[in-house]
Formats: sequence, structure tokens, C-alpha cells
Amino acid sequence: MANDEYSLITPDAFLDRMRNFVATDPFPRNPQISTHSSHADRIEAGYQADGHKTWGFVIYRTTYEDDTDWTEFMRRLRYWTMDNMKFYNGQDVLDRMTWTIFDNRERFDGADVSTIRQHFRNWAEKAARAEQQQPEEADDKLPSMGRSPRYRYCIQVDADALKSAVYDAPPPPDFDKDKQGWVNLIDKDWLPRSKNPIYAGRQPDPNVYEPIYAETTAEVHVTQAIYRNITRVLDGQLKTAALEDCLRQRRLIRKFLIPELNDSLWVMVHADLSASNIITDEDYNISG
Repeated sequence: MANDEYSLITPDAFLDRMRNFVATDPFPRNPQISTHSSHADRIEAGYQADGHKTWGFVIYRTTYEDDTDWTEFMRRLRYWTMDNMKFYNGQDVLDRMTWTIFDNRERFDGADVSTIRQHFRNWAEKAARAEQQQPEEADDKLPSMGRSPRYRYCIQVDADALKSAVYDAPPPPDFDKDKQGWVNLIDKDWLPRSKNPIYAGRQPDPNVYEPIYAETTAEVHVTQAIYRNITRVLDGQLKTAALEDCLRQRRLIRKFLIPELNDSLWVMVHADLSASNIITDEDYNISG
């Protein structure tokens, strides 16, 4: 053990020292935490810079198989939000938070990312003015979306995300140290490379991949297949491949796909051509 002042201090003395600790650039709510490390302080700085009076994510529910699971998801979300703000002494920031929940089975059950993105775009165009305009503000000084995540990103909770948050992640107050729970975060302004003018005439970066929910292209299909194999390998369900094999395939995708044909019609082939995967008719003619 290093012979310094901390290695010689007793546990009780260490706790006393931490109780009186003051961080560099402390923030008023909790002087033991630096301003740049405080979630509450950073959120407050954000909505003040934009001239906004509220903040908080927009959440889309796209799975309706079990209302009990959805209720539990929202309970956990509220718990961890309040727990986080309690740690940072940010009750005043929490009081300004607004969650907008789109929970409509008829409209959003099974809705894909593209559908949610378009709905969110339409909503965000009108929401900033409706939510953020101050009574004393003139019409020529209408509030903008600013840099607020509320109008830039939305959250989608589909069946897989709901399962991860309610069943894979431990219930509060146990912390999800293995990061088992997750949701889908959708960027309102995202465009596929084929439609984004920024990438016009440019070759794709071999280290950057299209999001798998983007569109049905050859690259997306192959990428999804490889990720399914990775999951099966990690779960012990695929004995004929190793993890390194799957990762090598992923690295080689763009060496074998022809960019000009990525959006064209393409043929699906069986990657495991064996007798058990060949379909014949009664006369042993191959039919599939």
C-alpha cells in the first residue's frame, strides 16, 4: 500500500473528510460536486440558455401486449429520475420537467422508427412555441427549439426495450450496473446517406454503419444477420461459429457489397447450403 496521507487515514476520519469536502468549481446545490458533473446544473444551464421554461423527453409507447409491464416501466423511470435529482439536490429542476407520453394503441402499436420520427418532427415544429412562449413575449420573439434534447430526440419503447427495462434490469433500488435496460433514442433530423446532401458524392466511411432501423438495403440486411449470429454465439446457441468469426464478417461487409447496388433489388441466399436446407418435390427436383 502506498505510504501517503490517504493510506494512513482511518475509515471514520475518511468519512469526516468527505463530509467536509468541497469540489473544484462547486455548484450551489451540492458543493461536493463540480458544476460540470452535476446533471441538475447542466440541465438548468441548457433550458436557461434556450429561454425555455420546461424540459424532458417525449416518449412513444409502441408495444401494447401487457399494460402491467408498461406501468412498471414508468414506475422505474420515475424512480430513477427522482433518485438522480435527489442526489444532485435538483428538486427545482425536477419541478420544471415535462414528459410527453404518446400512448395510443390504434396509432402507435408496432410503429417503426421511420413512422415515429416523422410524427415527432411534426409535433416538435409546433410544440416549442406552445410550451415555451412566455406570456409577456411578443409574437416577433417566438421561442425556438434551441439545443433542447426535448425537440431533437424522442424515446421509443418497443417490445424488446420494454422487456430489457422490466425483466433484464434489476428493480429499484438495485442499480443496473450491467446496463441491461435500454430504450431506442431517435434523432429527429437523421437522414439515410442516400438522402443526406452532406454525403453527396462521398464514399462511405468503412468504420461507420447505417442504423439497422434505417431502411431495407442489402447492407442493413447483412448487418442484421451478423448481429443475430453474434447474439446466438454469446448465448451459446450457435456452436458452429466463434465470436471472432462474426466480428471479422462485420468488418468485411463493405469489402464485398457493391455500393451502387445497395438500394437495388437483391436476392436472399441461404448461407448454410447443406442437404437439410434443400427443398425438393416428389421427383427430387429442387424447389427451394
